[in-house]
Amino acid sequence: MNTFTQVVFDMLSEAIEDDEQLRADLKAILLKEYTPFLSDVQSLRVNIHQLKTYVQDKMQQWIDWLPDTTINQLGAALAQEALSQVYWSTLAGLLHEQVTSLVS
Repeated sequence: MNTFTQVVFDMLSEAIEDDEQLRADLKAILLKEYTPFLSDVQSLRVNIHQLKTYVQDKMQQWIDWLPDTTINQLGAALAQEALSQVYWSTLAGLLHEQVTSLVS
């Protein structure tokens, strides 16, 4: 696992403990099944894509909230580049394990 994936996982893991809405959103994304329409592999791909989109949307909300300054623009660009380096399938697997343990 690369550093960017680890950082995003650590951040989400910590946030899941405190944020019920985030926990519910991730459960809905990662535990969703599409049988009989999609195979397990296809369902996994859809869930990984939804996780990626969800995290990127949250990042964009944060960026939009920031005051329009040079330092904020630089930080936002760095954060977006870091997200492009995340191994989404690895992150989804780790979060799936964590969310599954919260459900049990």
